[in-house]
Amino acid sequence: MRVFIFLLFVSLLYADTGLIEYKVKQGDTLSKISKEFLSDPGKWKELLQYNKIDNPAKIAPGLVLKIPGHLAKVGLIEGAATPSSVSSIAKADIKIGDVKFKSEKEGRFKPVEMKQEFQQNDIIETGSKSSLQIRFLKEPHVTLKIKSNSSLKISEDGNLKSVELKVGDMFASVTGKKDLKEEKFKVFTPTSTAAVRGTQFDVGVDSSGNDSYSCQEGLMQVMAQGVIKELPAGFGVSVKKGEPPSEPVKLLPKGKFLPMEAEN
Repeated sequence: MRVFIFLLFVSLLYADTGLIEYKVKQGDTLSKISKEFLSDPGKWKELLQYNKIDNPAKIAPGLVLKIPGHLAKVGLIEGAATPSSVSSIAKADIKIGDVKFKSEKEGRFKPVEMKQEFQQNDIIETGSKSSLQIRFLKEPHVTLKIKSNSSLKISEDGNLKSVELKVGDMFASVTGKKDLKEEKFKVFTPTSTAAVRGTQFDVGVDSSGNDSYSCQEGLMQVMAQGVIKELPAGFGVSVKKGEPPSEPVKLLPKGKFLPMEAEN
């Protein structure tokens, strides 16, 4: 009888009151995962045993790890937000040079790897002579080409994708179903806001907070100081800090503004 009670106690002690499933991402290590999810990171061997993994080297991107309740941190099983419940919203396609990123909650930047996946409100920075191309994973499709010395934050709310460009330059291509009437993509800068449904355009923010937009295809709206300017293909506007957008001007073939005095 005592043996039965003892075995029942042990069984209840290690019964899984819940289970976390975590998909390993690029850059993850067993040590990092253990620190994020386990109540005692030193129990990483038990985590491997539970998943029937005989070699830590088998922890590779795409692998789904099951983290049982008796190993997980207190509070995770009850449904608290964790990296396992946060889905990726964008992915890196092309990286050149020094590019790094961090989440809102992390205090330090990490290098961007090829095929790196990004999550809600991730911040991306490119260094000198560096660039990054990313694409949002869900429709409507948005592809961003982030140029050197740029800093931005990406986010997604339903079908609406958005970027907060703090400084630098980027090119955006927005495609999707033609019958959608709502906005598909927004750009926020310290000075202005731009909204588009389907288009290709460039936007730049200089160190003083002045903006420039050039629309290559489609139609977009640029707003600052309560004033909205519609920008059709082949035109551009500039926005000085504290001022409304300029009148649209024709673009040169390479996408640069035709000087306003040349129109006189």
